[in-house]
Amino acid sequence: MENINNFSNKPKKLRKWQWRIVGLFCIIYFIYYWGRYNYAIALPYMILDLGLTKTAAGAIASALTFGYVIGQIINGNLVDRYGSRIMMTFGGILSGIANVFIGIVSGFSYLWSSWFANGYFQACGYTSTCKLISQWFPRKKRGLPLGLSEFFQSVSSALIIPLGAFLIIKSGTWRMAFIFPGILLMIASFLFYLFVRNKPEDVGIATSWNEKKPEKKISLIQHFKEGAHIALTDRKMLMTYISYGTNQFTRFAIYTWVPVYLVLGTGLDLWKAAWVISFFAWGGSVSSVIYGWLSDKVFHGKRWKLIMINMFISAIGLVIIALNPNLSIYFIMPILLLLGIGIEATETIYFLIPIDLAKGREATGVGYMNAFGKLIASFHGIFLGFIIDKAGYSLAFVVVAIIAVIGGYLVLSLRGSELNRYAKLNGIK
Repeated sequence: MENINNFSNKPKKLRKWQWRIVGLFCIIYFIYYWGRYNYAIALPYMILDLGLTKTAAGAIASALTFGYVIGQIINGNLVDRYGSRIMMTFGGILSGIANVFIGIVSGFSYLWSSWFANGYFQACGYTSTCKLISQWFPRKKRGLPLGLSEFFQSVSSALIIPLGAFLIIKSGTWRMAFIFPGILLMIASFLFYLFVRNKPEDVGIATSWNEKKPEKKISLIQHFKEGAHIALTDRKMLMTYISYGTNQFTRFAIYTWVPVYLVLGTGLDLWKAAWVISFFAWGGSVSSVIYGWLSDKVFHGKRWKLIMINMFISAIGLVIIALNPNLSIYFIMPILLLLGIGIEATETIYFLIPIDLAKGREATGVGYMNAFGKLIASFHGIFLGFIIDKAGYSLAFVVVAIIAVIGGYLVLSLRGSELNRYAKLNGIK
């Protein structure tokens, strides 16, 4: 981190607390992800054990993102109002309970509702993380901590897949892939509450970016209305939201259907399939930190170029897989690595945009972007499951590639002008 003497009355204490906060939100959200992407490696065995069609399995996978959409809109506002400490803890404990529940129930309706509830509670995590970043770091220093968070998320996504496979193999049931992460998340959430603080002022550190303003007493309903107005009144931001939606559609399509394709489509054994699909997350891990740094130091807020390039390259990778159904896993692995760089890591760039919203409503902006993204992603399960049932995996992957290209094209709306009043409010040039 750069010299922070100009930002605080206690720079050494601030620096120490900043790294403490970064460590805490990276660790807790790392474990959050174990309670979210554990389904990817369990899904092929759920299909076999419960006799699910691909369409039904896709509907269960989509339940997570549908719940996440609702949670982002509601919880983003609640994080701004009540703080990250309470909301991250609340979401983690209840997400853990939902994971344990899905690990002990049977029947489509129970599985769908449990995974929907998990999506809602998982939506407390990212908005809380972004709010902590906005309150503990000045605007020009937020790219690195967000990139570190994305790095840990990607590593978590990479590890939960082989870990889930290990739990399934050792226990003899897919259910343990949900029960173990759920219990771990509940414990971690309680510890997070004990050690984290919402902002520097809570530990006696004054900062220039968290200057106190006269508090305006408004009702919770009015709070939600103001948040919606801030997040939804700029056309370029709306185009960015939709572009992010195509990114998330592609991301969840890979996490949901590539494991199913490898295990049920190619006959690859569970353990090998787990390591192959983990290359997608590994591709996003290191790249997330690099992209956060690039956004801070090189592009100075002009993020559309990286987003567009990455989405287009990702589309090419998907087409290669689609047109070569007998492709060796030794070719699939580097392609998934490339897709991780193009899809997974690009989240860092997308979310730096709403974090730079007018002070005080960062979590709301993140919530709306995440809501748009997960709403569009929610259709990946049923839509692609139906295509796979009727026409096979190749057509499904081509459709995903087309959607990625559309996302890259939409972000061109940011070219030649800055993000309207958002840029002006935050001094982006």
